[in-house]
Amino acid sequence: MKTTLLFCLFCSVFVLRAQEKYIEIQSGSKYAIEEIQLAVQKANWCGYYHETSNFQLKFDDGAVVFLKNKAQVLSNGIEIDSSCFQKELINSNNVYVISSEGWLLVPKRSQSFKSLKSN
Repeated sequence: MKTTLLFCLFCSVFVLRAQEKYIEIQSGSKYAIEEIQLAVQKANWCGYYHETSNFQLKFDDGAVVFLKNKAQVLSNGIEIDSSCFQKELINSNNVYVISSEGWLLVPKRSQSFKSLKSN
């Protein structure tokens, strides 16, 4: 009975690991690895997955996440629409922040414009 339970636990951990959306996480100074993992798993990355490279996400604390590429996603048996893959960018221009609720956010940059009005 214990052997069967352990086997089932091992299999479920393997299946959950295979369903992850990322291939690698490099930790930063602010967020725990678990926080980053959960936030990345909750997000919809359709349109970010790259055809051949691991798309790079940068965080405000220096953490870096590499999303799985098309072959890695499909090898997990995950069915995903072909429009979710792109071949233009290999990294994001955004810097991501994790909210207190565990969601990924991209802070909006404010822009101020100086008036060109002469006196």
